[in-house]
Amino acid sequence: MRIDSPAYASEDTPAARFPDDRERPGARLNLQLVGRTLTLEEAASFLHMHPEEVRTRAKRGIIPGAKTGRRWVFLEVDLAGFVRSLYPVRRQALQVTTSEEATTS
Repeated sequence: MRIDSPAYASEDTPAARFPDDRERPGARLNLQLVGRTLTLEEAASFLHMHPEEVRTRAKRGIIPGAKTGRRWVFLEVDLAGFVRSLYPVRRQALQVTTSEEATTS
């Protein structure tokens, strides 16, 4: 057994708090869950918008994105979720009744 294994780790060590790497903050991300990362230009193409408009909306927090250094980075999954959030809410049509029908029921 290694000394840094959970069996030998004290409660204050990272190995004791996060025995499995998947539970540790900052551990390797599962790329299947995260999806592709897009540049500003790719995100603009995905959204069918001008890159400056995407940059402006990302700065305001309207479009999900992060600025890493000098460049904007967008996750394709987040942009798809953003587009889905713009879908109109389905509403059930109201049933129209005449005043006679309303009084007889």
